[in-house]
Amino acid sequence: MGYSVAATLGTRPRMRAMPDASTGFERVRLANHIGALDGALLVTDRFARVVGLDAHDARILRLVVEELVTNSITHGGAPPDAPIDLSLGVTAGAVLVECIDRGRPFDPNRDVPPASLDGGADGRPVGGLGWALIRHHCPCVEYRRDGHENHVRLLCRLPSTV
Repeated sequence: MGYSVAATLGTRPRMRAMPDASTGFERVRLANHIGALDGALLVTDRFARVVGLDAHDARILRLVVEELVTNSITHGGAPPDAPIDLSLGVTAGAVLVECIDRGRPFDPNRDVPPASLDGGADGRPVGGLGWALIRHHCPCVEYRRDGHENHVRLLCRLPSTV
């Protein structure tokens, strides 16, 4: 089954496996519990330093990864022993973020209702803005289901990657 694409990537860049962060590529396997989020953020911070993101873009990338991984853990419904794979890479002036989980099928291009921004902050329930934040910073969101795995790939255009 192919990717469902919200915005075109043109030719899809490939993330290659590399031995360490000095190559501009990071990959980490996370446990499927909220305590693993700290590890994902440490890897994201190291990646941002190695590839030379400025402080603003590093914070944006951290926010995107935090929302993506948190959603996978808290809403995915995967068995507790099913890992989450996170990959970060740089290509053509953008950061690629890929998250693979073994949760229920979830296509963010189809299954995420629009965020309601009505009312003030005091009247809003907590939550519900994660995908709006991700889409704001990552205009290209690809999804595909491969067997029992969700593959979500984001293309984040961050000025300091140019």
